[in-house]
Order: sequence, then structure tokens, then C-alpha cells
Amino acid sequence: MKYFLLIWISIGFLLICGCSQTTSRESKHFTEIVGKKSLTKVVFVDGRNGKRENLSKKDKIQAFHLLLNERQYKEMYNHDKTKGYIYNANLYYGNKQINVTFLREEIIINNIYYLMDKPISEEDIADLLK
Repeated sequence: MKYFLLIWISIGFLLICGCSQTTSRESKHFTEIVGKKSLTKVVFVDGRNGKRENLSKKDKIQAFHLLLNERQYKEMYNHDKTKGYIYNANLYYGNKQINVTFLREEIIINNIYYLMDKPISEEDIADLLK
């Protein structure tokens, strides 16, 4: 009977561990994920109303790039697909486009989920768009 109980506890533990969202051990800066390139344009979409806004002034683009690079990102594994978002942004590095979706303390970069060490708030992005 003890072995039967031990087996069930082990199976339960394995299921819980195997189904949880895990992160990689290594933290990376944004430029390590996308490469060190010159950001030329950013197009934001507000997830609440669908409004599109272009960020084209050089100082605003640099401020946004700095906002992304100030954080550490850990890749998340076994993450369920998320519905809805606060902001989505298409970043243009010349002809190359990178898609970024902001979800509170998480971020999706080209369909890969990352956990940020400090979130990018709605206010941070709204301030850039003023």
C-alpha cells in the first residue's frame, strides 16, 4: 500500500512540474534577442481599441529602444497562448520587422514568450506616444 501511494504522489509531482510554465536560466537584454541593429520605425496597436500609432521621431524611437534594453528577459517554456494584449508593436530595423506584444510582466517577441525582470507599463508606452 505504501508503494502504491508513493507512485501516485510521484506521478502527481511529475504532472505538476511538467505542465508548469518554466523559464530559461539565462537572462538576456533585448539586443541579445533581436541583434544589435538600428531601429528606424515603430508602429503601435492599442489592444483595447485597435488604434494604430507610428513612432517616427528619432528621440522617441531611442527612448523606446532604451526602455526595452533596460530590462532582462528570460525565455518561458510551456506557455499557453494568450488572448488579448495591452500594446502590440512592430519594430522596423531597416527591412527587417520584429513583432512585440506587451502583456504586463511578460512580453512576446516574434511568438516567443519572455518574462521581464520589471514590467513595461501602459503608462510607459502612453508617455512615448504623446
